[in-house]
Amino acid sequence: MARRQMYVQCELSKRMEDGGVARMVSWIRQEVALPGRLLRGLEDTDTGRIESGWRVDSAAGTPMPEQVLMKQSRDYTKQRKASDI
Repeated sequence: MARRQMYVQCELSKRMEDGGVARMVSWIRQEVALPGRLLRGLEDTDTGRIESGWRVDSAAGTPMPEQVLMKQSRDYTKQRKASDI
């Protein structure tokens, strides 16, 4: 039986070239969601670009299986179609 991939919601930060700090919240694999860990090869699902340099500031919440997150990620499209005028 294949092992289910579990994900945890994390707060991430990254130093920018202009001296600022970029922040985001993302679901990442539970085994790499360790506060203080520097991530390499984080894929931006919107653009498909691979980025490095994001640091895990915190990881919290109940771990969720990948299949559940993928299903929920598409829920907003149904809600938007029903609510947009």
